[in-house]
Amino acid sequence: MSTTNASLPAGPQPSAPPPSGAPSPTAAQPPQAQHAPAAPSRSVEEIAADLEARRRALASDVDEVAARLAPASLKRMAQETADAAAASLRSRTQALRERAEELTSQAGLTSPPHSASVYGGDPGTPPLTEAAPGATEPLTLSQRLTRLLDDARDGDPVSLAVVTAAGLTVAGLGILTLTRVIRS
Repeated sequence: MSTTNASLPAGPQPSAPPPSGAPSPTAAQPPQAQHAPAAPSRSVEEIAADLEARRRALASDVDEVAARLAPASLKRMAQETADAAAASLRSRTQALRERAEELTSQAGLTSPPHSASVYGGDPGTPPLTEAAPGATEPLTLSQRLTRLLDDARDGDPVSLAVVTAAGLTVAGLGILTLTRVIRS
């Protein structure tokens, strides 16, 4: 006759060990089922005090974020960033200017005088004023315009650019006026 396992004792059954990486049956049970010491129960007042402290901390964080994102604050931060960038650019420009002057002097070159012409004309031409040499009187508008046009005729790139830009602006305004007249 064959024997069968028809009657097993009641109670916990021995089981095969769980596969590796799988949680043990006791780990899947809630903490109360494992008979772990229960956390001390807190009173309603303690819970309310804890919630109030968290609410205050959250309100403080929200206020700080709102202050940082306020238009005046954003404007101030943008201005500070722009000022820092401008200061950095000024210092780099000054350093480059000093380096260029150093290289120019090492090469034995001299730079042309900066105030030779109002619009970058030939530094050898005398100013259009009747004042004594070395005196600095401002030129009148007609004198400046005459010098600008003379410099443009001589091929000065800066003067040519100014005259061209002025001509294009006048032409653009003329076209704009003409289209408005036609549409009305």
